Amino acid sequence: MRLIWYEWKKLWKNASVLKTFLFFFILSGIVFWSDLGKNEEWLSEYLHIHSILEEKGGDVSAWLDEKIETQSTADYEEWVALEQISREVKAIDGYEAYRASIQNQYEKNQEISIFSDSEWNQTDYMRRIAETYKELRITAPMQLQPYLGVEHLLDFYAGDLLAVIFLIYLVSVVFCQEEKTGKTDFACAMYYGKTRLFLAKLFVVYISFTAYILFAFFLNFVLEEAFVGPVSFSAAIQSVPQYFAVPYAWTIGKYIFVCIVLKVFAAAILTAAAVVFARRFHSVILMAAGITGILGFSIWAGSFFGGGGLTAAVRIWNVWSFLRGKPVIGTYELIRFGNFMIESVWGFLPLLVLTIGMIMIAGTGSRRERKRKIKIKKGTNKKPHTLFYYEVKKMWIYQRGIFFFAACILLQGLTVRQYRDYLGTEEYYYQQYIDRFGDRITKQTAADIAAEEDYFSNIERELMQEENVYRADALQKELERRMGLEKYVNRMEALKNDEKEGIFLKDVQYSILFCFTEVSRMMVLLLCISFAFLIPAVFQKEKETHAEVLQRTSVCGGAKLWNAKIAALHLYTIPLIAVFGIISFVRAVSEYDLKLLAPADCLPQYWSSDIKLPVIVFFVTGIIVQCVSASAVLILLSAFGKRVKNQYMLTGMILGGAVVPTLLSPYLSARWLRMIHDFFFVFTYQSQWMMAGLLFIFAAAAAITGKEILCREKNMAGS
Repeated sequence: MRLIWYEWKKLWKNASVLKTFLFFFILSGIVFWSDLGKNEEWLSEYLHIHSILEEKGGDVSAWLDEKIETQSTADYEEWVALEQISREVKAIDGYEAYRASIQNQYEKNQEISIFSDSEWNQTDYMRRIAETYKELRITAPMQLQPYLGVEHLLDFYAGDLLAVIFLIYLVSVVFCQEEKTGKTDFACAMYYGKTRLFLAKLFVVYISFTAYILFAFFLNFVLEEAFVGPVSFSAAIQSVPQYFAVPYAWTIGKYIFVCIVLKVFAAAILTAAAVVFARRFHSVILMAAGITGILGFSIWAGSFFGGGGLTAAVRIWNVWSFLRGKPVIGTYELIRFGNFMIESVWGFLPLLVLTIGMIMIAGTGSRRERKRKIKIKKGTNKKPHTLFYYEVKKMWIYQRGIFFFAACILLQGLTVRQYRDYLGTEEYYYQQYIDRFGDRITKQTAADIAAEEDYFSNIERELMQEENVYRADALQKELERRMGLEKYVNRMEALKNDEKEGIFLKDVQYSILFCFTEVSRMMVLLLCISFAFLIPAVFQKEKETHAEVLQRTSVCGGAKLWNAKIAALHLYTIPLIAVFGIISFVRAVSEYDLKLLAPADCLPQYWSSDIKLPVIVFFVTGIIVQCVSASAVLILLSAFGKRVKNQYMLTGMILGGAVVPTLLSPYLSARWLRMIHDFFFVFTYQSQWMMAGLLFIFAAAAAITGKEILCREKNMAGS
């Protein structure tokens, strides 16, 4: 206990740890509040209707059905509120019907010969599920309440992602940082410096990680209560929509408590895995990559695998399922291994054994000795290399920048390859009309449009007289093409009215180059992750070895060394952005016949910008602007990296302030989450003038910061 108390005080006396904890804690609350805020425009109507239903009491289904039938979609707030309340009413009124449907399905399957076969173990599988729900006795009341906040609280996954990033930071501080400073070697020479000290460090990391999860969950709970209002936690969990399939007679409060317990158990698995990577690979980058890989595989397995047997075990018995809770206890599912069937909740046993095994592997692992081979070459008369050479070598080789660069290119290439354009009905037929009538406005265009409109008029008259159902359905589908024609006509009129060049562009085909897609988000994520791990490492090595003091007193240790470090980082960043752009451009050109010489303002997103540059020139210019914006941020972050005493604090701040908002931007309605994305991917910025002003401010700040550091380093070297 004395070792645990000592490690606890040592960790939390570190100001950077406390600041990072508060940063992630507040960020989690802000993101959760933003997620709740997307319902703000119809929330008051939602709560008002709930108050009316509470006064009515009794059976409210008839009143609600009548209200929905007479409701017009023009009143958007009331319409959405009624739809949400209808889900809540159906969850309560339809629960017994849901249980009865399971019984009926089982009885119907018994009548089918393939299921009635005694050798077919699917019979036992369905029978156990049917019996479980049949014997379930819910004693808690099924109450109608405003469950919108409870749903958001249980489904909010962004807080779990933030917690995992905070865990990476904790492990890097407790294990990786002490190893780099030599404290691990000193501690191992002590009497209790091996196993007991390792267990104390592990326990402190786990307790800190668990405390963050609990505090963040409690904060979200308070925000949910303040935003939506309190609900009775003594009501049955089956009252909440999407949770009526829970096979346990639990109240809402008990279900939330069990979810917290599962989160605490998942925290133990993640902590053990992070410590194993940190102790075995002795690298923050590889430890972060390992945790990201485990979490990514768990999320992928949960959405990809199906069926029973081993695939069901992988789908449910993973760390993300236990971290979320619902995949494990939200429904009744059996894991089949031959003739044995195990409930999904018993997945904690193999994961517990795996966790203990990882702790034993991490605890018995000794520090890897790094041996460097020194080759002495005789008779060579080579000139010494420049500072830039050594900084590039340090970043690309010793800091594993080359692996980062290759991994980023590989991930971006896979993202671009898997990207698929979504073609709606209107866009699909619009592209067909471009192929038929041509991609330019000519004298024949108006005649072709008139002929097509006459054709659709004849189809409408024929449809009104048609009595054959199948023929009428075929004519109705033929009329769907009119949506594409209307877009073609509207685009032609807009081109003429705005006096633009008469070129029809297939909008969706340019989305991979200029739109907010998974390709652009992956580019920004990889760029910010590279900043988070490389910039602090470039400036921290000299601080850890105290070589920075010697460098400042040398002739080349001030301004020249700063310039060499910045140039080395630019040698990584600018080629990375250029390769990202080339990959997207090659994919778009190879798959589509793009009009690269068409003006960029013919695209809908740039219609009002009056950008007369050809598409190819505009794209290249945008890539150059992206390099400039990344360069400005690079210099600012480098200045922070030179000033901060702990590189892991800067890493955590970049990950939490840039990576997490970009990762959540497509799922949450808060516009500010896209600010980082729009700054690095300039094509999606709404206002070009605002973008230019913001870029100028960042560039000026970077120039002033760089000049200040240069002057200070020159003065230090001169003195």
